Amino acid sequence: MSLFAETRVWLLRRALGVRGFPEPADVWRLAEYLGDCVSVHTERDASRGAQLPLPDGRTIVVLPVRMSERETAECLLEEIAHYLCRAGLNPPPVREWEQQTRGSRRNASRWEEVDEREAAAFCDAWLLPPEALRRARHDPDLLEGAGCDPARLHRRCDALRRRSPVPPDGPPPWSAWPGYRVRRRGGPLARVEVSSRKQGGPCFELPTGGDPSRVTVEVHLALAALRPEEFIWKYHRCRCLPAQDAALRWSELHTGNPRAQ
Repeated sequence: MSLFAETRVWLLRRALGVRGFPEPADVWRLAEYLGDCVSVHTERDASRGAQLPLPDGRTIVVLPVRMSERETAECLLEEIAHYLCRAGLNPPPVREWEQQTRGSRRNASRWEEVDEREAAAFCDAWLLPPEALRRARHDPDLLEGAGCDPARLHRRCDALRRRSPVPPDGPPPWSAWPGYRVRRRGGPLARVEVSSRKQGGPCFELPTGGDPSRVTVEVHLALAALRPEEFIWKYHRCRCLPAQDAALRWSELHTGNPRAQ
């Protein structure tokens, strides 16, 4: 069991309001929730899911066309899992195998194995949450409706027998939470302001749609569930310039002073 993957899933399911066994549509909601972190495209000639990482930290997921709804959702989930779980790993290895030494190829192979294991743990936790499995013991129809692969179910149950995941007791250290402060502005143009604690860091203004309390909760859940880079790409369309100190000295209040005009 990967505690990193378990924590990511728990926080993301909480942010999305997913309860029990997820539906295929919930995976698409997850992709939408990540905003511009993940762009999803279908390719008629693709035989399986794939990723095209971008230099700025985002990724493009390519999905085959000829699959059932559930197969497409699980393929998308696996690619999202690879993207999200790499936050807990070392940077990906160089892909030019001919330029690598025997030792670096061995390290790259080991990294790939860990990457696959983390992604599989993320998918298991998403599809088979502990609370839903506990309810399914008394209602087998719930498990049948989940449509989960028997091998995945066996692996998940075996992992839960060895160690039961515990919900985080605070925001994870890798999350965006420590790096931002949240303020709420009232009035006719009510909004939630999110600003970096670092000087010159990113700032965001989020419209509240008449419900500032809801948006405030959503922002805090996103700060806990997402890494700093993911948070920026999720809300980058709401990014704004940081407020600047515009105070003038008394001596500057005279005509012709550029700062007073």
